[in-house]
Amino acid sequence: MAALVRKILRAFRADVAVPVLADFITARPRTLAAATLAIGLLLAAGAAGIRARHTVDDFFIDDTDNGRFLTAFRERFPNGEFFVVAYDDPALFTADGLNRLKTLTRGLADLPEVKEVKSLANVTDIRGEEDAFIVRPFLHEVPTDPAGLARLRARATGHRLYEKQFVSPDGVTAAIVVFVQDPPPDEGYRRRTLAAVKGVLDRHRSMGPFDLAGWTVTNVSVVEYMMKDFQRYIPLTFLLVGVVSWFVFRNPRLIGLALANVALTLGATLGLSRAAGFSLNVISSIAVPLIMSLALTDTVHVFTHLDRRLLARHTPAGALNAALREILRPSFVTSLNTALGFFSLTFSRTPAIREFGWMGAAGMGLEFLFTFGFLAPAVLFFRPERVFRAVGTESDNRLVAGFLVWVNRAVQRFPGRILFLGAVAFGLSAWSARGLTVESDLLAYFPEKDPLTRAVRRVEDKLGGVGLLEISVKGSPGAFKEPAALAFLDRFQGFVANQPGVDKTLSVADLFKEMNREFHNGDPAQDRLPDRRRQAEQYLLLYDGDDLDDLVTPDFAEARVAVRVRDHRTSANTRLIAAAHEFARREAPADLTLRTTGEIQRAVDSVDVYMRDQLQSLGLAVLFIWIVMAVVLRSMALSVLFLVPNLFPIVVNFGVMAAAGIPLDTGTLLIASCAFGVVVDDTVHYFVALRERRLQHRPIREAVQEVLLLKGEGSTASLLILSAGFGVLMLGHFVPVFEFGRLNLLIMAVGAAGDMFVMNALLLVTARRRYQTPLTSLPPAGSPPI
Repeated sequence: MAALVRKILRAFRADVAVPVLADFITARPRTLAAATLAIGLLLAAGAAGIRARHTVDDFFIDDTDNGRFLTAFRERFPNGEFFVVAYDDPALFTADGLNRLKTLTRGLADLPEVKEVKSLANVTDIRGEEDAFIVRPFLHEVPTDPAGLARLRARATGHRLYEKQFVSPDGVTAAIVVFVQDPPPDEGYRRRTLAAVKGVLDRHRSMGPFDLAGWTVTNVSVVEYMMKDFQRYIPLTFLLVGVVSWFVFRNPRLIGLALANVALTLGATLGLSRAAGFSLNVISSIAVPLIMSLALTDTVHVFTHLDRRLLARHTPAGALNAALREILRPSFVTSLNTALGFFSLTFSRTPAIREFGWMGAAGMGLEFLFTFGFLAPAVLFFRPERVFRAVGTESDNRLVAGFLVWVNRAVQRFPGRILFLGAVAFGLSAWSARGLTVESDLLAYFPEKDPLTRAVRRVEDKLGGVGLLEISVKGSPGAFKEPAALAFLDRFQGFVANQPGVDKTLSVADLFKEMNREFHNGDPAQDRLPDRRRQAEQYLLLYDGDDLDDLVTPDFAEARVAVRVRDHRTSANTRLIAAAHEFARREAPADLTLRTTGEIQRAVDSVDVYMRDQLQSLGLAVLFIWIVMAVVLRSMALSVLFLVPNLFPIVVNFGVMAAAGIPLDTGTLLIASCAFGVVVDDTVHYFVALRERRLQHRPIREAVQEVLLLKGEGSTASLLILSAGFGVLMLGHFVPVFEFGRLNLLIMAVGAAGDMFVMNALLLVTARRRYQTPLTSLPPAGSPPI
């Protein structure tokens, strides 16, 4: 048994497995290419059925204590999610204007998808009489005389329950609040509801234009824009990758093979994702151009090793075999490392990020399979002089070759200065990164000039914020009939209303104030809370409106405070929530407990989870990849040196983000672990080739120069191709996706500089100090390789 185990382990050793695999690929190229193509087409057949998620709920973490509380809270107070339909009408408070509002409100309320609709047309009103009040619709009748209309306008714009809720303070802008099922019964519900509402508005277009704002609208808009971006990403990525490939290789046959390999990888990845039950969301759609670009990285290294000089010593199959023996091992390691970078994201608690991680990891596995199972044997289908090419300093691309010679000259002459400049850049970036902030603002995902952003800004300028923070205040049954509890609610609302970004607060205390004033025949001096429980109970006997259901539970043990905010940043809302809890800690009676909840609390909780999960993912990515490289290089010194040029661009990226005021958000949080898995690719090829030459006791200067010139063309091509893939993301509609693409371009550029300059300079200086011999000297026989 032990002998069998040793035999199996030996078969997986690189010096055994690589020649066997190279022989297998070149022995029956047509059979292998056909079989691999069949597998790819079978998987790709399912890609057409992959669907898009019509919600962004996958970005939120509900399996938490706060998430479970919100679920229970929504059963007690169902009217949570809403959106506002607003329009300007200078003639709103005329008979025609009010009748138009009533007709539109009725049309929206009749929609089966809508849960409830509220506006001035159907909201309840309290009218005082002597020692009593009556409850009736605000527009139970529309006056026709100017005096009556003027009184109606004054009452609406001065009413604490209506002003900034259903009408602007100047009486020109009307708002219709549309409540939807919360939580939605299915992921397509919001889209259907919004489409039905827009259908009604289209029939009343003469009243418009209409502005729609609220969580429902933002949620649906994110998905719609995501699908548009997804449809744009694929053709643009093919185009840019093709152009860059032509610039590097100038060979239509190689470019045709490369694009076929990209299409096969992408189709198979999407098909496999569909089979796994995944769907496209804003984050996973980013994986599409990344997979397409990364599918070319191994392809580039295959092409750059198709050296014409091999044909002088081998048959075409033998020449390909020799090239494969050079690149199979580092290509496998690069694919594994990139897959591990994506795999580290699968530990996230955010469903959308988990799916992104699985899609990326699967894409890297399939990319390796198709590159060496389809593309490599397909090279032999062409005449060798048409696909084998000049490489290194003899490359047909003189621009790239000349650049690499210049880099080598600079590194060989000034390694100390290069290291000093790299250390300064690293130190300044690390210092700057201390100011990095974590932020999430779904509205900021859209450009300022986007129609959605403009609509929200107009609504918030005229009516108040559409963000909703809900606060649960609990006591014993009947607690919110007691003057002390109501007084606390009133003080609490006053405190919260004065916080930055808060536009309006509403609770059962406001309703009791209205009842008390109207009970005293509208006396402004009585616009205060009842001072006895019995008085509050008397008002409740008179009041038969349905507003109470949104403000207090039937047993009056729990009150809901609704806080309308216009600042959508989670950092600002975190401060607001902290201030609310601090006030409650100081001021709340001992028998009352306060808890924040709702969509804003949900977003704040999710950002905290994002941050912790992404730090975990980055740590796992570094650990996994370091272990792989320690095994591959069989040298602790080299494996530690390997981390330096790859962590360098990550630190610089964080420093630039902090200096530019770019926060860590849903998109940019993915950069570190994802980018680390990508930037290591060229470093792997370099270190594996360097180790082989140092094992031969080649002088360090000679080894560095030879590897740089040999691997530099592939590294440059990989940089340009990956830059094209990330550049496509800058054409996306969402700001975080734009920043993801832009910052990854920075990381790719800094990573390439780190590989070519800092890493080589570090190797030269380290070798000189380690052996204390001239750089052109050989180390003593038997010394471990650097």
